[in-house]
Amino acid sequence: GFFVKMGQKMSMFPIFPPQYANELKKLLAEVPPKPVDILKGQVSAEFRSRGVPEFAETFKEFDEKPLGTASIAQVHAAKLRDDTRVVVKVQHAGLRETLDTDLRILDIAIKAILGKQDGEKASSE
Repeated sequence: GFFVKMGQKMSMFPIFPPQYANELKKLLAEVPPKPVDILKGQVSAEFRSRGVPEFAETFKEFDEKPLGTASIAQVHAAKLRDDTRVVVKVQHAGLRETLDTDLRILDIAIKAILGKQDGEKASSE
């Protein structure tokens, strides 16, 4: 989520000792892919909620190996029933909840660093 993205961005700036920078750089390439069955279930549920035909009715082929995986989503090559090649980007399940939690943790950390009192928002300044 948010902290992985922050670590990825921080790895690009030469402000950390090499041992820390090298660990942060791992975040750029080491996001494990989600199982394709979970992704297909997510896509099917989203299709149903929008009145779109089921996954199997939409895709003729769906490459199980992702083209890329990141902290927010992963991308797969696919082919529609009419043979049109497409790229399908699937946002990781629970992303909104993860980001909300990450932002609450960040708010608490900022308050602690700045010495804010309980109930006082760090972003209110």
